[in-house]
Amino acid sequence: MQKLFIISIFLIFTNMAYGQQVEFGVRVGPSFTTLGGEGSDGSEFGIWFHLGGYLSVPISETISFEPGLIYARKGAKGHEMGTNLSIRNDYIDIPLVLKAALSESFFVVFGPQPSFLVGSSIVMDSGGNRVTVDGSDIRSLYRNLDFAGILGLGVNLPLGLGIQATYEHGLVTLMENESAYNRGIKFSLNKRF
Repeated sequence: MQKLFIISIFLIFTNMAYGQQVEFGVRVGPSFTTLGGEGSDGSEFGIWFHLGGYLSVPISETISFEPGLIYARKGAKGHEMGTNLSIRNDYIDIPLVLKAALSESFFVVFGPQPSFLVGSSIVMDSGGNRVTVDGSDIRSLYRNLDFAGILGLGVNLPLGLGIQATYEHGLVTLMENESAYNRGIKFSLNKRF
């Protein structure tokens, strides 16, 4: 079902792009994520990564639609009874944002982002002993679909480069019985073609 949805979204974007001055780009950078909500006591920010591509479809002179397909690791770190814990969830993010130019150089982005869980693991480190638990048992603890709102600011640089920072605010609980949500900031280096 998830693969069919992703393929459908890609085909819609490709169809939209046909005949317009569309740019393709790649995006990569660090992500700083944690868990928010009542079920996230003791969660700290973890440093992860994201990478992927996007289209930029002009709507007007100052506004464009930027759908993307991004692989992103999210999660949190914490401490419990002398053990360092890392929760790592890997997602395929599909940002569906509008990009509004504030000037030739500066822009804002905002919009929704559905995300599909593709893998999960928990890493426990105690006194130099490190254990990683992953597989279907860990993945089954989490919902397959996450949904977030995105707000960001960026700068266009020469040679088709750009940098941007986006805040993601998860709106769907990650687990059935816990009220924990993804929260994070992505710093991205973009290259437009």
